Amino acid sequence: MKKLFSILAVLLVATALFAGVTVKAGGTFAFANFKTPVDENSGLFKEEMNLKTSGFGFDAGVLADISDNLTAYAELSMVFPKDGDFKEGNGDWEKLSEGSDGLNIHFYNISAGVAYKLDFNAVKLAVGAGVSMSSAVVHNKFEGIEYKISHSVIGLDVLVDVKYMFTENIGAGVTINPQLGLFDIASGTSKMGELIKNDKITGIKVNFALPVTVGVSYTF
Repeated sequence: MKKLFSILAVLLVATALFAGVTVKAGGTFAFANFKTPVDENSGLFKEEMNLKTSGFGFDAGVLADISDNLTAYAELSMVFPKDGDFKEGNGDWEKLSEGSDGLNIHFYNISAGVAYKLDFNAVKLAVGAGVSMSSAVVHNKFEGIEYKISHSVIGLDVLVDVKYMFTENIGAGVTINPQLGLFDIASGTSKMGELIKNDKITGIKVNFALPVTVGVSYTF
């Protein structure tokens, strides 16, 4: 997967040398629903962990024209939720902040692919699909135990990017980037005093994330 993202990055750089490039940045709101695989022999992942979280952050992206109708894209967003809803197995939903002595969450996502361009004069639209990697990291202290859960999801994404051009080069618009996670990599650490336990699990699991960005763009 790292090689795939590297190839896509090279593609964007290469096309930038021969065609128009749009760079954009803005504020992002993202929602994520992550579920871990299950391993009965695992200490932390004996039951499914389900996390729902949302928050605000930022996004940066690039669109690099391949032809008159096609463009390659790459998006990077990072969000900093204040709280989240958590459920383990068949238990009840709980707020992560409830009873917490210190909670920190961050969510980031990287996506890249190819999109088809539609030109409506001042309105520019790009619709495409590609691959994505999303990750949520939760660091929490609860009842004297410090937990850190890192959950990464690799899957597919769809890009809908629409912008209004105020001038030939400057525009403002919205980017919607829904992602369907298919392969999970989850790791966890629990620490109580000098006692530290580490667990890791991988597997197929369907997850979902939805970053929505409002921002400005500049086309070279």
